[in-house]
Amino acid sequence: MRLRKTGLLGIATLLLPAAGWAQVALGGTGQPPYFQGALDKIADALISDGVKVKVLSSEAKSRNTLLDEMKSPGYNDLLYITLHNPRDNHNDASRGDIVAECYVGGKKVWEEKSKGPLFLGISREHEINTILDGIVKKIGKRAGGPCVTK
Repeated sequence: MRLRKTGLLGIATLLLPAAGWAQVALGGTGQPPYFQGALDKIADALISDGVKVKVLSSEAKSRNTLLDEMKSPGYNDLLYITLHNPRDNHNDASRGDIVAECYVGGKKVWEEKSKGPLFLGISREHEINTILDGIVKKIGKRAGGPCVTK
């Protein structure tokens, strides 16, 4: 950002981005205890990137419930996380996945997905960590946009 030589204009230019910060509400649904860990990891990643985020609930809640809860002052965006069925045995052919959906003013703006590995690794926790690493990277690529405003 370049500052102009006029003092007041320069100050106003510096203040505008800070005043425009949106506080992001975070919540969703998934299987406990993995869901709570997923929210914590995503929130930590967003906070470390400078995003103002608040976990509305670490319990699974519907999107409509969270959209109603976030109407309190300060929340503009909802980042809704859905953690689907991480597998727990080597005979299970399904792959767990996670979906991150961004809602602004109640309307879906974007969606990202991350799937678990083809083969179940060491444990279910390993699969969850692989899924979470993927979604954190994808959300990180959207830095500065809706639901990840810095």
